[in-house]
Amino acid sequence: MLTASNGTAMIASPTNPFIIVAHMTNDQLRYTLPNTSYRIIGVPAGITGGNSVLTVFGDDLGAYNNTQWRLAGYDTTSAGYEEYPGADPVVPGRGYWIIARGGRSFGATGYSNRPNHAPVIGGEPGTYEVELKQGWNLIANPFAFQINMDDVVYDDNGAILTEDAANNAVDTVAYAYNGSSYYSAATVPAWNGFFIYAKKTGVSVHFPYFQFPTGSPPKAITPLSAQKVGDGWSLHLEVEANGRLDDGNFAGVSSGASVTSDGLDFYEPPAAPEAPSLAFQIPGDERALRRTDLRPVFEDGAEWLIKLSPMSGRTVRISGVESIPENMSAVLILDNGSEIPLESDASFALDDGVEEGRLIVGTKEYLEGEGVRLLPTVYSLEQNFPNPFNPSSNIKFALPKSGHVALDIYNILGQKVTTLLNRELPAGYHTVAWDGADTEGRPVASGIYFYKIMSGNFAQNRKMVLLK
Repeated sequence: MLTASNGTAMIASPTNPFIIVAHMTNDQLRYTLPNTSYRIIGVPAGITGGNSVLTVFGDDLGAYNNTQWRLAGYDTTSAGYEEYPGADPVVPGRGYWIIARGGRSFGATGYSNRPNHAPVIGGEPGTYEVELKQGWNLIANPFAFQINMDDVVYDDNGAILTEDAANNAVDTVAYAYNGSSYYSAATVPAWNGFFIYAKKTGVSVHFPYFQFPTGSPPKAITPLSAQKVGDGWSLHLEVEANGRLDDGNFAGVSSGASVTSDGLDFYEPPAAPEAPSLAFQIPGDERALRRTDLRPVFEDGAEWLIKLSPMSGRTVRISGVESIPENMSAVLILDNGSEIPLESDASFALDDGVEEGRLIVGTKEYLEGEGVRLLPTVYSLEQNFPNPFNPSSNIKFALPKSGHVALDIYNILGQKVTTLLNRELPAGYHTVAWDGADTEGRPVASGIYFYKIMSGNFAQNRKMVLLK
């Protein structure tokens, strides 16, 4: 019941509630950012007084200075970020990446946002419609209250979609960001945004004007690792760098999966700013990378193609190896020539230039047929190739068990020229390249050089020739 100033009482029904439009000042409608941590945000209000990025954010955050605060939108057509001043004007439902030093807060002057579309399912006063482009869309909660993603509906060129039909039009998972990694959001608070993938043109998302219970914290959907995949199994892969993580990537099998892409193969959202990425490329489907790639149950073996964004300081972790059938083994082959048998859960650093990998799971016969070597039984250091070389050469070695590895280059006088490796490595076959430069990055002269490896009690050296 609503009582007017003249004492008149008015009663609204649940299916036809009153919508009161309130005008709020910059001080009343505010949001506080965490210190130096990226977030996806949106402004849940109709802006008055100009809706350019600088007008909305600049009065609180100051003149745009990407060392103090940064903001970027996402362009679906180019599949890339557009940093200010390229970012689009601020409107309800549009999402942005933002980061600021010092945990700054900002506000907006405007009116409380209300539905812009008639009811689509009945029982609600209307919806706020946001049109999607084919591909990834960075959008936001358009209302000043928390929403439940289960209440969201989709339409295809005006036709409201059932849940099954919606799965054919969009990847209905909402990928929000917590400052270090994406998560599948079940609820989205006010001021928060997320990525969503449209599989075709003409699709819109409708946010019903329903408030999720006050005080309920944001919720995440249970990850695949905690869900059942029928009579199948799955491996969990993640990559970390700069304190940021790309996790939630799964390769495995399920009785309900197909060899080609299907509804179990979720799309990989665009890499978060300054974050690494790991995703799967499904054979015959180059439209977009996938976060999950499940195959039908097999008796011999299968291969998954992995794509990695190049970046320094990356660490890959793989878990769930114990779920693989007892008569099968798993091997990860990287594009630098390294082969890493996965006999148990693993964690290892990646060379900076690695951009692809092949995850192969199968029986011994299948792996041998694919030319895969199983776990080495002894340490070894192979002759570099090519040799003589100019300007670079590859050095291969085998580790029967995980451990610390030091690999150094020396000149003919016994002086150390550079260190190629000085870190932990998993068991397997590894390849490291030397570009003919010293520790300072300066090209060395032609001549005879030696490379020496040490790991545990194992030590060996070989001769190589740089010929310019």
